[in-house]
Amino acid sequence: MWEYAAKDYRDLIVNPEWDSQFLRERGLVPNIVDMIGNCDEAVLLDAGTGPGWLFDFIKPSKAYACDIVEPERTPPGVAFEVQNIKALTYQDDTFDIVVASLLLIFCENLKAACRELYRVAKPQGSRLIVSLTHPFFYRTGTVMADESFLLTEDLSQPFQLELKIAEQVGPVTYYYRALPDYVNQLIEAGWCLKGMRDWYIDMSEYRERLADGLQSKIRRTGHIPLYSFIECEKA
Repeated sequence: MWEYAAKDYRDLIVNPEWDSQFLRERGLVPNIVDMIGNCDEAVLLDAGTGPGWLFDFIKPSKAYACDIVEPERTPPGVAFEVQNIKALTYQDDTFDIVVASLLLIFCENLKAACRELYRVAKPQGSRLIVSLTHPFFYRTGTVMADESFLLTEDLSQPFQLELKIAEQVGPVTYYYRALPDYVNQLIEAGWCLKGMRDWYIDMSEYRERLADGLQSKIRRTGHIPLYSFIECEKA
């Protein structure tokens, strides 16, 4: 389904009229770039790269990117390949840093994806940066009029949803899993957990932007995280 939704998704996340771009600029991009840190001498893979936006903010020594759909343009200096995260063709022990941004939430076979990300990372000190839409997001509950959040789904078991991203792009299949499921699968694959963080919407700023004409088809809240981030290291 991503093959059909990719262009619309890539157009959405760079469209300044919609809140998807605003939320990525405020929450997703700064956290990922901060967790990557200095990568001037690193060989870096951006798995599930989308339009390759990450390379507008970082300049590794060698830049690689992959996705299941070829982008309309490849950022200069980036070696792009069409790849399946379950069976990457990169050789073992290739990358100093691997980034998987908003990728694992759309992977049916999480175990295979985590193992592949581990396999292609160099031993002893290479790192993995993962970003996720936090499991308590608008599809698992309802944002109330006072911006509190009411859970409406049974979160005791994993489930999947056919959804439209920002009510506009798709449908694509999203796999709900609790945060420990991601962490445990990464550890089982061999990764060592270094740290985690969440990002919450600054609702004062968000309301101001809406008043200035920013558009959204979703009611948002700052009472729960929007994004979660995981950093791992290969021993």
